[in-house]
Amino acid sequence: ISQRIDYPKQTVIELFENQVIKTPDHIAIQQEHVSISYLELNKRSNQIAHVLERKGDFRNEKIGIYATHNLDEIASILAVLKLGAAYVPIDPSNPLERINYMLEDSNVRLILSNNGDISGLRFNCEIVNVNAISSDTPGRYTKTSIAGDDLAYVIYTSGSTGQPKGVMVEHRGLLNYIDWAKETYVQGVGDSFALYSSISFDLTVTSIFTPLICGASIVIYQDDGSEFILSKILRENRCSVLKLTPAHLKLIRGVEVKTPSIKTLIVGGDDLKVDLTLEIHRKFDGKIKIFNEYGPTETVVGCMIHEFDPHIDKHPSVPIGRPISNTQIYLLDDRLSIVPMGNTGEIYISGDGVARGYLNKESETRSRFIESPFIPGKRMYKTGDLGRFINSGIIEYLGRNDYQVKIRGYRIEIEEIEHAINRYPGVRDVFVKVSEAQENESFLCAYIVSEDQIDPIEVKTYLAGLFPHYMIPTTFIQMDRIPLTINGKIDRNALPTPGVQQSDEISNQTQIEILLVSIYSQVLGCNVRVTDDFFALGGDSIKAIQIAAQLHDHGYSIKSKDIMLFASVKEFAVKIEREVKCDNTEICSGNVEYTPITKWFFNQRLSNPHHWNQSVVLKIHRDISKTEINQLLTKLIQHHDMLRINYNELKNELFFNDNSLNCRVEINEYDLSNLSIDQQSTFIENNGSYLKSHLNINDGPLMGSCLFKLSDEERLLLITVHHLVIDGVSWRILLNDIHKMLHQLSNKQVLSLGSKTSTYQAWATYIQSWDVTSELVYWKEILNEKSRFLTDSFTNANRQSIRKELSRQLTSSQTKQLHKLKSTNDLDVSEVLVGCFASVLSECTNRDNVVIELEGHGREEANSQLNLSKTVGWFTTIYPVVLYVPNGKDIEKILSIKDQLRNVPNKGLGYGVLNYLRGLLPNNNPKNIRFNYLGEIDNNLYQPHFSIEFINTGHDIDPSNQQDCLFDLELIIINGKLNITIKYDETLFTNSNIEELLQHYVDRLNDFVSKLAALREPSKVLMHSSLKISQEDLDTILY
Repeated sequence: ISQRIDYPKQTVIELFENQVIKTPDHIAIQQEHVSISYLELNKRSNQIAHVLERKGDFRNEKIGIYATHNLDEIASILAVLKLGAAYVPIDPSNPLERINYMLEDSNVRLILSNNGDISGLRFNCEIVNVNAISSDTPGRYTKTSIAGDDLAYVIYTSGSTGQPKGVMVEHRGLLNYIDWAKETYVQGVGDSFALYSSISFDLTVTSIFTPLICGASIVIYQDDGSEFILSKILRENRCSVLKLTPAHLKLIRGVEVKTPSIKTLIVGGDDLKVDLTLEIHRKFDGKIKIFNEYGPTETVVGCMIHEFDPHIDKHPSVPIGRPISNTQIYLLDDRLSIVPMGNTGEIYISGDGVARGYLNKESETRSRFIESPFIPGKRMYKTGDLGRFINSGIIEYLGRNDYQVKIRGYRIEIEEIEHAINRYPGVRDVFVKVSEAQENESFLCAYIVSEDQIDPIEVKTYLAGLFPHYMIPTTFIQMDRIPLTINGKIDRNALPTPGVQQSDEISNQTQIEILLVSIYSQVLGCNVRVTDDFFALGGDSIKAIQIAAQLHDHGYSIKSKDIMLFASVKEFAVKIEREVKCDNTEICSGNVEYTPITKWFFNQRLSNPHHWNQSVVLKIHRDISKTEINQLLTKLIQHHDMLRINYNELKNELFFNDNSLNCRVEINEYDLSNLSIDQQSTFIENNGSYLKSHLNINDGPLMGSCLFKLSDEERLLLITVHHLVIDGVSWRILLNDIHKMLHQLSNKQVLSLGSKTSTYQAWATYIQSWDVTSELVYWKEILNEKSRFLTDSFTNANRQSIRKELSRQLTSSQTKQLHKLKSTNDLDVSEVLVGCFASVLSECTNRDNVVIELEGHGREEANSQLNLSKTVGWFTTIYPVVLYVPNGKDIEKILSIKDQLRNVPNKGLGYGVLNYLRGLLPNNNPKNIRFNYLGEIDNNLYQPHFSIEFINTGHDIDPSNQQDCLFDLELIIINGKLNITIKYDETLFTNSNIEELLQHYVDRLNDFVSKLAALREPSKVLMHSSLKISQEDLDTILY
């Protein structure tokens, strides 16, 4: 609640007249080459008031101002207020139907106009041409006593019924705001405010009245279409204060600014993004104040304020801040109870600025202007906006509660989707809503009215070019019209329910649907129906890549994003039927451009770059010979071009070594059947270490293998590959290929891996030319604000440098609960894992900002022409995130971190391009903690031919290679259990502290997941930062 601040016991018109006495000769208004003083402006307004007074008593009446910007427009507004009337601003550029509605609804007594074209006005009242009032007209009129609750103006805003609604603002509210604005925005009488926007937009209220009560001036601009109006304002350099919207702010990014006179920007009307604000702040060399002013028209222009601070404001949006003088802001739930700190609530506004209500709309006034339960006799305005306190009483704006939804954890503006569909050829009307499928999984359904039959697949393809997959409706229903209630609102109950799967659908499946059901079921590890939602069954980007890879084996060139776009098998089958089968068998040659990750590798300047591998051990479930293994590995090297890569140290180039096409892979075979188990383990570790340390990135295949015979029935195959040519997704591709070839060997078939997807060479060429300059400001700011992890309490410099690992494992039950959060609570597994870890780090370091380096699979489809689903290579992304961990409960922390992670552009891919390929980012950054969630591996995928074993086969990385991060946290789900491993250096950390940190993290994970699992209705727990459960129940469960 803001403090009570006294303001003058006068009206704005009286304050203006006082200013006339103080500074009669100061310039009040400038327009082009004409200017008038305060004395002249007062005289002109008195002349207009004189003419009006002769026509009758206008006290408490309404007078229309139908005018374009000029000196007489301002004088007319002042004249109306002097007579005790309220002005109704009407922009002549509005559609005539809207203008006539506002005139009739407001029932204005008279219209003042400086616009010659009044032919379309149907309202029957007198129209006074202000231009015709002579400069010789007397300036005498009878002064009227004006009370604080008298009406000052009526401004029309958009209404939910399609007709605008008039907001009645009283003098008390206007005076409170203008007096506060003077103290906040005006630095002296030399200030000048630009007036360029329509007077029917309450943004102009600030620019008209604020300067006129303190001796500053107004500079009027008319938009004649010859030049972008804001360019003209900045070019002319006549103003020091400019009020505008975020949309305006975007437009001035490209406008040249030379020694600007602008010292203050007041931004309002929409969500203001930090990256945009930071860009503008830097454009003015930091010599500018930028205020984010929040306030509906119903509360006199502005009721909350925040001055942008580039060093503090790190959320995606600039906060809307704190209440202005004599204003109270509440964040309330549906029962008008105050929500806890950090929780999302609807914004309610109380205080002197709350408007009288809506003109001629008593019912709507009663529903939006309600009695305050906190201050007897006061009213509150129900905004419909969402917000939350982030710190020190500052509020962050989170959008609308009546037109904003969440799908799979993503906050979505339905209006944006409707607007896009409306632009699709033939569409006349559209309504999009959230529906629920089985198990309470939410999805978007679009109801379309069109001239002709609309193909839903084509509409989805069109939307895929505009939106991410989660913003594309799952279902489209075509209708003759959108049903309305008797009140003219959409009748949701009359809308048809999206269809559900019928029991006989299985027998009616097409051949492609049968194929898809089989592949989806195998990859997702469950029985899949044709209408099941991919995400509800635990689908993610890595599993989409696996599905695309298997489809490629069947001859279909499908991208993983298509799988995520068409969420169900039934819809996706239609997409596949339209795809041309692929037959790419190209063999790559020549050089390979650097990618961000390969450039990163060589930048490390490792003491032994040859020994930096990844390995896997396969337990083969059949008798297999050394010759057959050789055939398998040779086929892999011939098929996957990146396995033939080498490094030319003299030329500093990566190249395809054609000699490897015909090179047989050397395989060491060892019979250990006569050794004890301990002896076998020692032998495998020693020989594995030897194998891994003898790859050479300069020459020969970057793959090696050992075959260990443990008994007549049991053989272990160790495969090691240099990390330069492989990553986690690539291993899944190779394992699928090995599984396929073992099946072919069992059936005495010729080994075949089919056609290829896009080459790594093509990806590298594309990424070298990818334009990500728009992300430069974002990543520079991230690097500027990276906080250092406090290692002092961990460091023990007296120890020898020793690489160590420490591991923990969640049970199958705990991991299963973690998985269920995706379908029940809109939380990805990775988001929970990162969120809980950031929360633990925050507590360990006593900081609310923590920095983590994240690894991602990197196969983001920045180029829609490339299909990487079966492409082997190193695509990994490594990028920093600075995560704000709010105070409060774990749920609030995880939700906040989830939103921050989803706001990282292109999942960090642009960071690598800007940093390692372009060198546009600072490189003097301290080491940080690296976090890598590798997804899931399930041995059931590879039965009956082999299973993956996890045994010690020696160091994958030479211990002499310096660790480039403080420690590396790797997480992977293996056979249904989450494995967590910290790789660290004892030079930096003591064993006990790492063990304590890891245990703290595991405990936090288990605690968080078990609490969510204990909720009675888990599928409806989370909705952004608000919970669809009573606070009492939640507190009982969590505390």
